[in-house]
Amino acid sequence: MHAIAICYSAEMVAGLTSDVPIPGGRRSIPVGMAVRYLSMANTDICDGKDIDWSKMDEINVLVKAENSTHEAMFQTDITRKISLV
Repeated sequence: MHAIAICYSAEMVAGLTSDVPIPGGRRSIPVGMAVRYLSMANTDICDGKDIDWSKMDEINVLVKAENSTHEAMFQTDITRKISLV
């Protein structure tokens, strides 16, 4: 998979991870993204971590892509701002 395509996928995962379960009356927008390409990509398995919804400021969503042997090949930390609608 192309490196930038993985970035787009990671941003989508971070968005879904933070937009789907967000409490009513709040919104989440991306405000930053730090990317590390760790090895050559040969799969598109992505994983997002749990989010602390008690925060009303910026949250970090860690997204990793692994290859078929579960080696990390890509990691990004996407900063999203949580605010009232």
